[in-house]
Amino acid sequence: MLIDIGDVRLFVDTAGSQWVADGQELRERPTAILLHGGPGFDHSLLKSTVGPALAEFAYVVYVDQRGHGRSDDGNDDQWVLETWATDVHRLVEALGLERPVVLGVSFGAFVALKYASMFPSEPAATIAVSPAARFTRDLILDKFDELGGPDVRAVAARDLDDPSPEAREDWFRVCFPLAVGQSVPPEIMARAIWRPLVNERFYALHGEYRAFDLRRDLAAVRRSVLIIAGGRDPITPAEAAAEVAAAIPSEYAALRLIENAGHGIIWDHPDELVELVRSFLATLSTADS
Repeated sequence: MLIDIGDVRLFVDTAGSQWVADGQELRERPTAILLHGGPGFDHSLLKSTVGPALAEFAYVVYVDQRGHGRSDDGNDDQWVLETWATDVHRLVEALGLERPVVLGVSFGAFVALKYASMFPSEPAATIAVSPAARFTRDLILDKFDELGGPDVRAVAARDLDDPSPEAREDWFRVCFPLAVGQSVPPEIMARAIWRPLVNERFYALHGEYRAFDLRRDLAAVRRSVLIIAGGRDPITPAEAAAEVAAAIPSEYAALRLIENAGHGIIWDHPDELVELVRSFLATLSTADS
């Protein structure tokens, strides 16, 4: 369904039950808004991987962010983290949600963290999977070198330093499989609506990816944040995730590392990810009771 949030309509789908019977009483489950990665991908990657398992203990709200999937584009000069984060706030208001948990993966984690810093009293918590607080060029290239050697590093460097559609195509062919794991089911990728323009704008030489820095913003966070990183991730390395945790007030930040995971935690380690989320949400419920 399309939800009007003002200047655009966002495509939204849901799964699971918001209310469940607990003996003679009704019990409200957590509401989890899932923010996809990219930019350029859509909600279907999450719906094909961890979404169904999350819906067993949470009311799941899938959303295609503006410029993605089945959502409206709006003005392309609004394809920035501040707008995408504000869209989450507007969606929460439009759906009448109270204290949602916002789970973002990769680029979606950037948006989720920006939202948590801009609207610190609104979410119940944030879950950032494969996040970073800023662009870390040298660290990214060092990680690709560790995984694939100097030839892979060169392909990654070309994409970062001299971006073009051809460089991006080479990156997806050479670097993407190493980064996310060879086990990515092709049917998962086939379900996704790929929107290359928003990807090209964000990662362009003068795009927001090169300049964004959430470290100062994250000092405003006032709700629990679970940060999940892959030990073999070259795109948002574990060191970048640790930097996110360090920027958040210590009483709110929890960092968990999945040692053998790359950037594709949602399909390489879905059970471990879901269990971390389940335990985290249970902790929140205990704190609220």
